[in-house]
Amino acid sequence: MGIFKIRALAAQSAILSLQKPDRLTPSAGQDTTNTIPLTLDAAYSPEASNYQDYMPFANEELRITLGSDNEQVWDTGYVYIFGNIDVGNVTPGAYSGTLVLNVVYQ
Repeated sequence: MGIFKIRALAAQSAILSLQKPDRLTPSAGQDTTNTIPLTLDAAYSPEASNYQDYMPFANEELRITLGSDNEQVWDTGYVYIFGNIDVGNVTPGAYSGTLVLNVVYQ
């Protein structure tokens, strides 16, 4: 699991999007026929430890507004990345994939 902290001006809107791999691939020099299936999901929460008040991404995207009508100038939100890896019977070695989280402030 990974947690990304997003900081922006209070009441600012943002579009969060996720580009995620569906499998991990072996490093250069390894048997390239082996891959490891990967399922990733993401959710947003305005608080770091409040797992009850979260918003899941839909189709790898989510539109949010940080903060509220309070007097704070800056506010923070959190994106949680989580999922499953099914290793199975693969050649030992290093496997990797690239996940990209884009934040477009509006």
